[in-house]
Order: sequence, then C-alpha cells, then structure tokens
Amino acid sequence: MNHPAVNFIGQQLGWFACVVGAARGHPWLGTAVAALIVGLHLRAVPDRGREVRLVTLAAVLGVVLESGLQAMGLLTYASPWRAVPWLCPPWIAALWAQFATVLRFGLRGLQHRPLLAALLGAVGGPAAFRAGEALGAVQFSPTRWASYLALAVVWAAVMPLLSWVAGRGAPEVPASA
Repeated sequence: MNHPAVNFIGQQLGWFACVVGAARGHPWLGTAVAALIVGLHLRAVPDRGREVRLVTLAAVLGVVLESGLQAMGLLTYASPWRAVPWLCPPWIAALWAQFATVLRFGLRGLQHRPLLAALLGAVGGPAAFRAGEALGAVQFSPTRWASYLALAVVWAAVMPLLSWVAGRGAPEVPASA
C-alpha cells in the first residue's frame, strides 16, 4: 500500500467508490471501501501513530471546510446526512481521510514544495469536484464560478498545509523526484 503507484491507485478507487456510491444512493458502500483502504494503509505504515494523526486531521479539516461550503450554498451533496443537515455527509469525511493516505507516499514530492502543492490544489481540487458533479455526487451553486473559485482557494491552502504536516520530520525529496 505504500508504493506510490499502489497508494495512488487505491486513492482513485476509493474516490470513485465514494462518489459513485453517493450518486447512486449508496453512500455507505463507498464509505466502507474508503475505510478499508485507510485500514490497509494504516497496517502497512511503519509510524502508525503519525499516520493516524494525519488521517484524522484531514478528515476533521474536510468536514469543517466542506460543511462551510455547503452552508454557503456553494455545493450540494448527493446522499446528504439528513440527521445533521448542516454537516457534510459522512462519505465526504471518508474521502478526506482516504486522501490523507497519499500525502506521505503517492504525493510525497509535494511535501517540501508548497507552491507546487498550492498550484496542484487550486487546479486539482475543482477538477475533482467537476468529475464528481459529472458522476452525480455534487452540484455547484447556480453561480458556478463562485463554487469553482471557493474550491480553488480552499484546495490551494489545504494541499500545502496537509503536505507540510505529512512531511514534518521527513527527509527532503530530491528535485528530480
């Protein structure tokens, strides 16, 4: 699970399971797949405590940020959590937790490159949401540009932050990596 390619493929499979599961009205299926991927990842890492903290931070940060975007009317999620309507659905928290599993392995090259991480976040974050929209898991506000702009700002800040946390204490990656 820690080989960068395997790590990245696992992330993509979990993302797809969460998004399609939510879009088809089965959000717990994707959440279970993401939890399985996180569990397998945690079994494979040498410093489990450090990785649990990173995964937890990402999940909490994701819930706060995505609940805020939802509360502002910028995003509407498929399979919402009806028990707590102002909170983003649990499958979103699972996505963020699972996303954290690639930060020390599949995306380790970003750990000491905050500008590259910010650029990747500003472009990749909205692109992932656009793909999620195409699959039916999320809807943007009627003012689409506002949703895209908010996502670009959020992800431009989140990627360097989480990459930095993931890389604390890690050796610097050579420029050719």
